[in-house]
Amino acid sequence: MGRSGLRVSELALGAMTFSDRGLSWGATPEDARTMFDMFAEAGGTFVDAANIYGDDVGGQEGAAERVLSDLLAADREHFVVATKYTSSNTEDISRSGNSFKSMRQSVDASLRALDTDYIDLLWVHTWDATTPVDEMLRGADQLVTAGKILYFAFSDTPAWVISWSPLAGGVLRGKYRSETRSTETHRLTHAAFDFLEKPGGDTTAPIADVVVDVATELDRPPKSRSPGC
Repeated sequence: MGRSGLRVSELALGAMTFSDRGLSWGATPEDARTMFDMFAEAGGTFVDAANIYGDDVGGQEGAAERVLSDLLAADREHFVVATKYTSSNTEDISRSGNSFKSMRQSVDASLRALDTDYIDLLWVHTWDATTPVDEMLRGADQLVTAGKILYFAFSDTPAWVISWSPLAGGVLRGKYRSETRSTETHRLTHAAFDFLEKPGGDTTAPIADVVVDVATELDRPPKSRSPGC
C-alpha cells in the first residue's frame, strides 16, 4: 500500500452500509456476513470502515465497526482493517474535526467497536481546513507508538495539503523568497493557513535560504528528497 511494506488485496470491501441498528437502508449483519464471506473467499483482505458508518445522524456511532468485529473475529490477523475519524453523528464539537483530541477519542471508540487491539490503517476522513497537518501527524505518531494504529493516511483531502504543508507551506522549497516572488496574493495569505508562518518569518526564512543554498550546491531542486528516503 503506497510506499509502505503493507500488502493488501487489490479490491477493498467497503463497510459503509453495514449496520446493526435496524435502519431502513443498508445491510443487516446477516447480509454483511454474506458479502464478507464472498469477499474473503475471493482472496480479499482489505476492509474499510469509518466511525460514523452504519448510523443515522444523532445515533450511536460505530455500527459498521461492530458488525465488522464479528466478521473478523475468526481470523483478525489475516485482514487489514481500516477506519476513519473526523466526522461525528452528534453536535459535540469535541467529538469531530481533525484535532488530536478528536483523533484519540475516535480511535479509542473504534478499538472498542471493532473489539481489536489495533487498527491497521487510520484515515483522516475529511480535511477540516482548521487543524494543522503537523498536529495530525504528531498525533498519529503517538498512536503508532502506543500500538493503537499501524499506518496513517488521508482521505478526501486536497493533495496539495499533504505535499505542501511539511514544507512549511512551500516556503522551504524556496517558492516564496522575497527576491523571487511577491507574497501578496499567494495561498498563504488565506485565513485557513494562519497556523503557518508567513514568508519572511524569523523561523522559516533563514531555513529556506539554507535549503536553497544546499540544493544549488547539489544541483537539485529545493523540494526534492534524497533517493534513499
